[in-house]
Amino acid sequence: MKFKLLLSGFALSLLLSCKSVPDNITLFQDLKNNQTINIEQYYNSEPVIIPNDRLLITISSPVLNQEKVAQFNLPVISYLYPGETGLSSAGALQTYLVEKDSTINFPVIGKIKLAGLTKTEAISLIGNLVTRYAPDIIEPVVNFQILTFRVIVVGEVNRPGGVVISNERASILDVIGTAGGLTLYADRKNIKIIRENGGQSEFAILDLTKSDIFTSPYFYVRQNDFIVVEPNKTHIKDSGYGADTNYKMSVISMIIGVVSLIASTVVTIVAINK
Repeated sequence: MKFKLLLSGFALSLLLSCKSVPDNITLFQDLKNNQTINIEQYYNSEPVIIPNDRLLITISSPVLNQEKVAQFNLPVISYLYPGETGLSSAGALQTYLVEKDSTINFPVIGKIKLAGLTKTEAISLIGNLVTRYAPDIIEPVVNFQILTFRVIVVGEVNRPGGVVISNERASILDVIGTAGGLTLYADRKNIKIIRENGGQSEFAILDLTKSDIFTSPYFYVRQNDFIVVEPNKTHIKDSGYGADTNYKMSVISMIIGVVSLIASTVVTIVAINK
């Protein structure tokens, strides 16, 4: 009986020695009810155009001079899919690639330097250039969209990889949500962001358990941001155990189970014999 009690105590000590999940899973732990955080400073900031961005730009006019406006637009192209004998009726607009010299090659106007400009600045510049080359076009409407607004998320998320942002303004929370959310093993205090800015790399660390991330300049992502969700200390420690260690632990667990069964059987037999 003493042996059985000692064995039970040993098994209980093994269970108690295992570390529990860290108490840092809850996000924004310092938020209070009805608390207001001013994020206008960074919310109003626009993404900046960079080389290798792919842009969709179309020019239109509110008045009846569409023929003159058409010269500033790329032609619509159609595709011939395998097995079809005619071109697809649904055409697709061609896009502009921002070259390494920061320019795009625009119809009629020629090269326009756009890298380094915000979307609003680019729209204003193109509109003024169109008016300069075609003065009779009154108030041209410039439709402008960055098609390559994409970030990369790796690490402890459920769907790591590229995340395409459709609205050109998304937060780190939007990106993580699109990536399937954080895993149980994610270190929510150590979210790393690597960002290219003017030919240099910037590094930042966000703590999702604190509400001050809402006022961080890195809360809203930019195209080509690289986000790394680090594993927590518990997961790092567990990953240090190799297959050999896991095998040994399995054998030890099996031995303890067998010994416990034998001890129970012996105690039962002794009790019956008494």
